[in-house]
Amino acid sequence: MNTNLDRSIRLRAALCHLAGLIWIPLTPLVIFRTFGALASLTQNQWYFQILLLVSTLIITFSGLPATYLVWYSQRRYHPFIYTQGKRAWQWQRTFSILFLGLLSLTTVLVIPACAETAHNYTSPKEQYIFSWVVYWILMESIGYLLLLFPLIVFLAIQTYRGQGYQE
Repeated sequence: MNTNLDRSIRLRAALCHLAGLIWIPLTPLVIFRTFGALASLTQNQWYFQILLLVSTLIITFSGLPATYLVWYSQRRYHPFIYTQGKRAWQWQRTFSILFLGLLSLTTVLVIPACAETAHNYTSPKEQYIFSWVVYWILMESIGYLLLLFPLIVFLAIQTYRGQGYQE
């Protein structure tokens, strides 16, 4: 533990990491808005799937701009905050880019698999494929967020202890 750092400085640096968890309070709000808007439009399956896809992507990638904004607003207070906040943002950015690449790759693999089975269903082929892609992205995003949560908490604890990671 780095005892040379003031508690408020360590807390601000840890908040740079914890900003990546902004999706936790955002999730119920987005879900409530999504399904609240769908109460009158239950007939339109396309609208539901597009709204679900957009909501999933907003929740999944909300930590990236939140981490950047917290770091940007706190970076002038102390070099430790600057360093750890910058690392938190770079870590979030790298993780988001890797997840986006994985998401793109697996989506490209899901589309042909769904196209082969689409002829067995009565719904339109495009709607069937799109629904599988949306639900595939939803499941991958849930897995991503479940992986991200303990990592961010661990990094925030390390930073609050004054150790930071990569030191």
